Amino acid sequence: MLSQRASWVSVSVLLALGGTRALGAQVLDFSTVACSGSGSQNLGNSVTQNGYVVSAAPTFDLAEWCDGNANAPGAPAIFFNTVGSGGMLTAAGGAAFSLHTIDLAQLFVGPNFNEVLTFTGHLVGGSTVTQSFTVPGQASGAPVLSTYLFQPTFANLTSVDFAGQNHYQFTNVVLNVSAVPEPSALALLGTGALGLIGVNARRRHLRSR
Repeated sequence: MLSQRASWVSVSVLLALGGTRALGAQVLDFSTVACSGSGSQNLGNSVTQNGYVVSAAPTFDLAEWCDGNANAPGAPAIFFNTVGSGGMLTAAGGAAFSLHTIDLAQLFVGPNFNEVLTFTGHLVGGSTVTQSFTVPGQASGAPVLSTYLFQPTFANLTSVDFAGQNHYQFTNVVLNVSAVPEPSALALLGTGALGLIGVNARRRHLRSR
């Protein structure tokens, strides 16, 4: 009975706290290719960061708005430089990976630039998973980045394809996330379990009198 109650307390404490942190996450924020000024920068066919490669289709290029450009979203972000060119994300060493979130924004400001962007993940073993996000058009202001969450099925991937009309830019690609309890959650979890042990010991003492 004690072990069952302790388990219940453990689960209850973790649910109440919601205390988890990302372990082993890698983030592609493209800070290594950031540029200054009011123009844009051509990045060639691929960009490599933290052991991952974002590549455009053969003969096409990647680019980014520099930080002073009106279309820059406030953080280094890249885009495929030719409409319909598409691209791919892979691990540089060919290792399997998981895809957690990505930040997306419009490439240009305009209410009619709604973008439906489709990601196709190629899994180890040959099957695929697919998910689409809609990036709404903006009537005014600089493009605003929003975070989009991938389904848990985007794990054990060998590559991910991008497909859209190239009216978008992206950054903060988060990969290989595993959730573990925060230290504060573990501390409270231990306190709760010890408290339950004390309550049970007191009950046994009272019954023996």
